[in-house]
Amino acid sequence: MRRVGAIPPIVTVLITIAAVVAASLVAWFMWTTTKSATGQLLLEAKNAYTPDGQRIFFTLNNIGTQEIEVRNVIANCSVTSTSGTSTSYSGTGTCISSQSSAQVKAGQSAACSVALNGAFTSGDPTCSVTIVTDKGSAILAIRAARG
Repeated sequence: MRRVGAIPPIVTVLITIAAVVAASLVAWFMWTTTKSATGQLLLEAKNAYTPDGQRIFFTLNNIGTQEIEVRNVIANCSVTSTSGTSTSYSGTGTCISSQSSAQVKAGQSAACSVALNGAFTSGDPTCSVTIVTDKGSAILAIRAARG
């Protein structure tokens, strides 16, 4: 006797194969995006201060998952005086980690300093600091307090 209305076995097999392929594509997408995200350069600048108006010091935290080598630090700062005039300064600097090198391991920090091309006499500078590393560049905004 012949069954009527049943789903043929080949249709069941094709649906199962399609579900496995779809699940595999979703897993591949999640794995590649997570791998890419965890490999990104992730830095944080804290405790910025200037003792004399010509040098800026700050702590650079590597909050990413990879060790980095800081190759260069470039700062572009502006200071607005009490009279409302804005003056711009720029400079370069370095970062030294606790191992006395430019290598900053994941979860570690480094002491950074930038020498500006001039000295401001009043106000706290707002700076755009570009950290150039072997893994890419990051632009951080800092405000240096008078120390």
